[in-house]
Amino acid sequence: MSAKSDLTWQSSIVFASQDEYDAYDAHPDHRGFVAGRWEREVAEFQEYHFVVHPG
Repeated sequence: MSAKSDLTWQSSIVFASQDEYDAYDAHPDHRGFVAGRWEREVAEFQEYHFVVHPG
């Protein structure tokens, strides 16, 4: 991370399709992690969704 950034950590996840992302997002393990850990322990975050458009 740049010294100019307030962020300490960054991660990236790439999905082959929207269907794969939707399955990940709806999965009970993911939902459980978000409810059980993320919402309690993460004070701030930035989230970006990039979509590849053919052409």
